[in-house]
Amino acid sequence: MDVIHECTRNEAIIEHHESNKENSPRNNKKSSDETIVDTNASDNAVQRARAELRVIEQERSKLEKQRKTQLKDFETSKTDARRLLDKVTKKMTSIEQRELL
Repeated sequence: MDVIHECTRNEAIIEHHESNKENSPRNNKKSSDETIVDTNASDNAVQRARAELRVIEQERSKLEKQRKTQLKDFETSKTDARRLLDKVTKKMTSIEQRELL
């Protein structure tokens, strides 16, 4: 569940950035250069978080497709095994079945 944790963390960074972007009390005390540097650093963190979020979402999608394919393969194998068991059971006599058990 690391993917979920990463998504949550990145979304929190983005939300934190958006909420602090507007009229932070600290911004009033800083010079305009300091404000620009802080804004750029914050924007970079948000861009990085969004990029990570996109990568994680792509990875999640790929893993979900893989899981569905594996589940289909498993269900097919299970069905084939049941058919084979039914065939073998029908061909065996009751004595042979008792010996197996």
